[in-house]
Amino acid sequence: TGVRLLRKLGGKSQFGRSVSATAASSVTAAVIVLSDSVASGSKPDTAGRSIVDGLGAAGFEVPTYEVLPDEPDDLRERLGALLTEGYDVIFTVGGTGLGPRDRTVEVVHPMLTSEIPGLMEAARSFGQARTPYAMLSRGVAGLVGSTLVATLPGSRGGAQETLAAIMPGLVHLVEVLKVTQPHAGVSEYRPASPCARSRSSGVSTSRNDAPDGSTGRQVSSSISSTSSPSMSAPSRRFPR
Repeated sequence: TGVRLLRKLGGKSQFGRSVSATAASSVTAAVIVLSDSVASGSKPDTAGRSIVDGLGAAGFEVPTYEVLPDEPDDLRERLGALLTEGYDVIFTVGGTGLGPRDRTVEVVHPMLTSEIPGLMEAARSFGQARTPYAMLSRGVAGLVGSTLVATLPGSRGGAQETLAAIMPGLVHLVEVLKVTQPHAGVSEYRPASPCARSRSSGVSTSRNDAPDGSTGRQVSSSISSTSSPSMSAPSRRFPR
């Protein structure tokens, strides 16, 4: 009949799981793994590297991958430094559970200038269909200026499931931000006052000290992905 389909809109295919070709070269992400055992060398990191690979497969550039012990001050310092470098996305991996050393959420939540509860609500709902323990994850996500910061669980299965659950929203968000707010970074990260955070997110939080501006301790600043696992997450126990 000479009829050709030039473009299809609607249905599942409309909700992208990778950044568009025009934006891919400039959408940058940093991954910070929080783990005492990985930082000490007593066990390898699989969760953080799987997130690096998953982001790479989705078209993100991931020039920074770091491992830190579960020390709130170390994490606060590194996040402050990375925020000044203009990353589009920063993922933490680990420290979202209920253990005595799980303090990632306590560091990240007060830094958020615009919390996006739906991202982690979607992740917990996705995980809950696979394990009854997903509800115990305390992960949070939101914007610090125009950088998305999200906290992922510390095991490979939980981290992959969370990334798979939020990827469509993540892709849409960063592409919208690229159009409406070209990323120039911030000259210096300063935590918002408790009152300002309450007005912007509706959540009252305690104040954290601003980072001292040092570059912090970086375990690895560059990593090349050798594999690109499917974003379809395995059915595994959701970690804490």
